[in-house]
Amino acid sequence: MRSSAALTNFFSVPTAAGGHAAAAYVLDRCHVSRPDAAFMAEQRRRADARILLITAGDRVPMTLPPAAKTSPPLTPTPTPPGSSGGSGSGGGSGGEGHLFFIHSPTESLSRPSYFLGVDRAKVPYFVASAVPVATPPVSTAASRPPSASTSDTDAFLAATLKDAGGGESAQPPAWRFVGLRSAFGLLPADEALLACHAKCLLDWHQSASFCGYCGQRTECHDGDSSRKCMACGRSHYPRTNPVAIVLVLSRDGQRCVLGQSRGRQQQMRLFSALAGFVDQAESLEDAVRREVKEESGLELVRDGAAPGGGVVYHSSQPWPFPCNLMLGCVAWAAGEALSPDLNEMADVRWFAREDVSARLAALEAALDGGADAAVSALMADDGPGAASFVLPTRIAIANTLLHAWIAGAFDGKCPPAGGPKLPSSL
Repeated sequence: MRSSAALTNFFSVPTAAGGHAAAAYVLDRCHVSRPDAAFMAEQRRRADARILLITAGDRVPMTLPPAAKTSPPLTPTPTPPGSSGGSGSGGGSGGEGHLFFIHSPTESLSRPSYFLGVDRAKVPYFVASAVPVATPPVSTAASRPPSASTSDTDAFLAATLKDAGGGESAQPPAWRFVGLRSAFGLLPADEALLACHAKCLLDWHQSASFCGYCGQRTECHDGDSSRKCMACGRSHYPRTNPVAIVLVLSRDGQRCVLGQSRGRQQQMRLFSALAGFVDQAESLEDAVRREVKEESGLELVRDGAAPGGGVVYHSSQPWPFPCNLMLGCVAWAAGEALSPDLNEMADVRWFAREDVSARLAALEAALDGGADAAVSALMADDGPGAASFVLPTRIAIANTLLHAWIAGAFDGKCPPAGGPKLPSSL
């Protein structure tokens, strides 16, 4: 297994203490300047403006070098966003590819575009919708070079470049549309965050085209940071959904609870930390206790003397499916008997520390090897027992929480039994 200093997910960077912190966003969102119409007009007129296209299927254009770990970036930009050269911030788990940006004034595009911000060189970035394009999927674990079968996507981008002023002679480098989940495993942290922001902002503008109060059309306002209904005058702002995700540990810290929801996780045999949306007028700590009780039947250790009442906040991660903020926590179970809600959960189990550690090591080796066969082997049914399960990959905060547990970050942190109790009701 890799050292803890090297372990990151696609939105985090390692800290000196061996933990994780959110990667710094590479763009300045220009909250002060963007309401100024003259400022926005100038950004849209700039010939060096960079536009990221996202398809209806949440795919982004990426350059994928044949020798991804050794080849220089092939993006048409002189350098990745915000960097002074080289291959981006290097803070993410990927780094094997780069986003492909169109260089053009946005006013030359035949589709709406939305302002993301400017990089350290004051170059503006925008996101725009692209038409769906048929292209073979790309595995998270492998960065295969584009082939002749991508002629449809090449023709599409060439037409888009021409539409944006690139002309007939514009020749894109080796690139292809990649699903956003797969892209997060291939991009440096700074570009992954940019793609996350772009996807969330584009989705919101497309879903907020009509006023939720009077039903009339809305228009972009304040430099694309809000929308305003011109009929009733109400303003609408992008929303982020808070999600509590918690790694539940046994009192001795040697086992954890992981669950498998029905649907996608069940099909993949994936077990992950328990999670759910924070409800209205609900604290993060109460959301953690409620979700754990609903999904596993477990009560958590409550300690009125501890900050958070025994629920410990670890770190957060934006998650653009659809537009969530994952609030990572750790807590300790008061008991061991599981009684999951089988309408929502396909399975909930206790897992031993050594089994999770071994599975994480196999997962990291497969991803570092960059071979489809290695990942397929992990997904294969390898018989009954603790080894027959799949864990979240580096793109998920659950992976970060599991690695922190294996590294001993939570050892000895369980609130003592018999401590001051939290009130059970108001």
